[in-house]
Amino acid sequence: MKKYATTLILLGALSTPVMASNYAGVQYNMATYEESGFPDADPTALTIIIGKNISDNFAVEGRFGFGMSSGDINFTFLGSDFRGELEIDTFLSVFAKGSMPMGENAKLYGLVGITNGKLSVTLTEVATGDSASVSDSETELSYGFGVEFGSGEVTGTLEYVNYMDSNTATVSAINIGAIFKF
Repeated sequence: MKKYATTLILLGALSTPVMASNYAGVQYNMATYEESGFPDADPTALTIIIGKNISDNFAVEGRFGFGMSSGDINFTFLGSDFRGELEIDTFLSVFAKGSMPMGENAKLYGLVGITNGKLSVTLTEVATGDSASVSDSETELSYGFGVEFGSGEVTGTLEYVNYMDSNTATVSAINIGAIFKF
């Protein structure tokens, strides 16, 4: 009986109709880097998305992003003024995407996955001109939510994604973009 029920469930899942099963997209990311005891920085990035609809309400997608502009960092430490920049070098994400239709031309979606990202920081002491750079890579659980709007082969997206949330720092972004279905 268990085998029969399992077979029916699998056949039902596989027979779910899918419209435009593959898609690609591009997004502009307005990111925020937050770390305790360190000033926030607001770099930007561009993301390329490749996705596959498994059913009408579930997809898997990969994202590759790279920095477009750095976020300024200004602070005083032990009486010295520092100026600097934080930049998103690259990131790679894999997400499971669940969605729910909201009428004919919009759907809400949630994202859960993993991201590996590399950030770079360059700091200069104002008084001496001495500077130093450091970069670091992290792999973290990622999650977010958004809305896809429009109909046809090209739709728009607006979303919030928390790409990295470690014990000391968070990288999140508001993303706006377009999805092309094929």
